[in-house]
Amino acid sequence: MFDSIINLLIKGFEGLHDLVFKVIPNVNLSYGITIILAIIIVKVITLPLHIKQVKTTKILQKIQPELQKIQAKYKSDPQKQQQQILQLYKDYKINPLSGCLPTFIQLPILLLFFQLFLRLPGLQENTISFLWIPNLAAKDPYFILPILAVVTGFLQGKLSIPVSDDNKAQAQQNRVMNIVLSVMLGVFTISVSSAVGIYYVFSNIISIIISFTINKVLLKDEEVTKK
Repeated sequence: MFDSIINLLIKGFEGLHDLVFKVIPNVNLSYGITIILAIIIVKVITLPLHIKQVKTTKILQKIQPELQKIQAKYKSDPQKQQQQILQLYKDYKINPLSGCLPTFIQLPILLLFFQLFLRLPGLQENTISFLWIPNLAAKDPYFILPILAVVTGFLQGKLSIPVSDDNKAQAQQNRVMNIVLSVMLGVFTISVSSAVGIYYVFSNIISIIISFTINKVLLKDEEVTKK
């Protein structure tokens, strides 16, 4: 089953690359651009989930004061506290776990592309360069991609993980978690091919642009209200 999915991805990537190569008959440029186009396609497919994540994050930030009041009021009654918190989420029509879905989906997609670039014949059989990278099938010799992976991963996490200054302990915990995840994926980027690193970094950059656009344009005047 897994091999069938990878083979399907290989055929899809090669078909997309053939189209790009007809427009840009330079294999070094065409392969890099095809990777970026593949990222855009994935982002378009997962855009509804991304919009849902940004909306959920915004609402969670807005209702932090109400959440803290419930936690303080029912501090000695955990069961009642949980019931009231669930009711609060219901009132605002949100599911906190749905806001994490795009983040969870990103990892298996990244692993699929890791296998794709590992088995892609054209990438493995030829030395293909792109930007500063001499060989997309090898590690980045200048460690630029891992650094970009940490920076873009942190920025993307900052936009995706709710942070409220009203709850300093929770805010600090979220920041630490964001830093740890960003560094972990940065370390992962060190050990994989540059093609995977490019996929991850550009995926983060596009996600940052999407999140910023949704916040500033689509949700600019949207009010957070109970149903």
